[in-house]
Amino acid sequence: RSLSKERGRPLSPFMTARRELEVGAGRSPTGGAAAAASRDWNARKSHVPSSSRGSPVHHTQVPRRELGASTPSPMSRSHRGPRAVRNGKTALAAATAQEYEILSESVLWESPYGAMAVYERTVRFPDHSPGGGDPDGDDDGDVPALSKKLDSSAEGKTVRWHIVGCPLGNFSSVVIFPYDSKTGTCSLIREYCPGIHDIKSGIPGGLYEERKHTDLLNAARDELNEEAGLMGGTWFALAPEGIPQDKYSRNRLHPYLVIDSSIDPNPRRQDDTEQIEVEHFVTLDEAKRRLLAGDMPAPAAMVTLMAIDKLRDLGYVS
Repeated sequence: RSLSKERGRPLSPFMTARRELEVGAGRSPTGGAAAAASRDWNARKSHVPSSSRGSPVHHTQVPRRELGASTPSPMSRSHRGPRAVRNGKTALAAATAQEYEILSESVLWESPYGAMAVYERTVRFPDHSPGGGDPDGDDDGDVPALSKKLDSSAEGKTVRWHIVGCPLGNFSSVVIFPYDSKTGTCSLIREYCPGIHDIKSGIPGGLYEERKHTDLLNAARDELNEEAGLMGGTWFALAPEGIPQDKYSRNRLHPYLVIDSSIDPNPRRQDDTEQIEVEHFVTLDEAKRRLLAGDMPAPAAMVTLMAIDKLRDLGYVS
């Protein structure tokens, strides 16, 4: 059943094409590089190299919280909505990702440039409790647009998800916050954002590409030079393991802080698809004002706050 039809909305072009494929050949429209990258990524279960040998990058240690098991409360057993929390812990605290079994994964669509792919992933949950929808577990309740509950069994419910990823970047991107300690200011960029059709503030960032970069730090240096015209400096990896970009994304963001980089008289060329202006000597208060006003995309806003917090730890700001 189509959720769009059930709710009285016309099918999108993407869903129309998918319905035709299901009724017809019954297979994904594309395979290619994204499918190969997907299989390779799941098989290796490894991270992109974080830095090359001898690179002057300081990794910030992120403390890991000890998670313990707890018995679900009566409400969590009987209520079909969000699970109740007791002492800050839920039944999920004892679960691991390995208990969520990936039954299948295929490529629904991929960009001809490799920068974006949509995957259909079917996952079996370790807990058979529906956790949402109608009490009898069927799909007549509210179901997220990117997922579809297939069935429930003693082994656990099965859900089909639509997720996105960037195989060209090995599902990894870098975001850099440049800070100048002499003036107590930062460098921001202004660029056109095609998704929202608007011009916004931001900070340098881009994809890690195996064919171009030796590691994540190399990618970060290149993006800083290309988009802000800066080079050198002292580098800090703010989250060495990276941060999931979104609940429905395979991509990970790798945030960096660079202190006291200098202007490169001959920076790398910007991509032909980019039009970027650099703003040096922006105060931290102004950067925070812009992000709170909604003038920064979420990754740039998040890394800006992380960088300011790190600068506070290092004694650069109070």
